[in-house]
Parts: sequence; C-alpha cells; structure tokens
Amino acid sequence: MVTITLPKFESEPYTLTQENSGEETVIILESASQNNLPLSANVVSENGQIVDANTKLVAPGQYEIIIPKQSGMYYISVKQENNEGGTNLYQTGFTVPYSEEYLQQGLNKSLIKELLAVSGGQELKTEAQAFRDLQTTSRQK
Repeated sequence: MVTITLPKFESEPYTLTQENSGEETVIILESASQNNLPLSANVVSENGQIVDANTKLVAPGQYEIIIPKQSGMYYISVKQENNEGGTNLYQTGFTVPYSEEYLQQGLNKSLIKELLAVSGGQELKTEAQAFRDLQTTSRQK
C-alpha cells in the first residue's frame, strides 16, 4: 500500500557521454525512448556565455552536440517536442577537463634511473634520508 502511494520517478530521459577530439568536444545524448524527433540544445559556460553548439541526429535516439574544446564547467539545456505536441525539457551539466599534458602520471622511473646514472646520485627511499649528513663538509673563507 505504501509503495503505491509514493511518487514514481522515471529514469533520466537522456544519457550524456563526452569525447574530446582535436579542437572540439563532442557531447553524445542518447534518448531512452529511441525516438527520432528533432531537439534543440543550449550550452552555457560557467561565466554565463552562450556557447555555439551544433546538434545533429546520428542514429535513432542518439544526438551529437559539438562545441569548441575549452576547459571549464558547462550547463546544457535540451528541449524536444514529443508526439503529443508537448515539450520535454532536460537540463544537466558537464565538465571539459584541462589538456592531457596536465594529467598527473606518477613517477617516471626510467627517467629517474637515467638521471641517477648520469649524476652519480642516489634515490631517497625515506623522508629521513633527506636530512642525512653530507659526505663533504662545508667550507667558509
């Protein structure tokens, strides 16, 4: 009896995936209903500027929105008319990450080994080794 009285929530009408290709970011919207009705999308940047977005139908229920690749947060509003003449509205956000050169890759072990071989240095394994006594004493004139 309780479950009948609770409101029923539908799943999201679209799934949004993002691909970065060259100088463009491609947003792929997949419709849960697999309909071929045209839709319009408005993309707004985090500073409130409207972003030029090209929307096209690429498969039944799958739409592609192409925007210039610029890192930041974006807000997207999708409007689609249904078969009954009503309008469906979907709003969500997404983030375009920084360039891949800024990704943290971890240690480059091969470069460290090469530097140690060239310089004759040693790799510090613990924090205490950073404060070890120097091999040569300092001199002062």
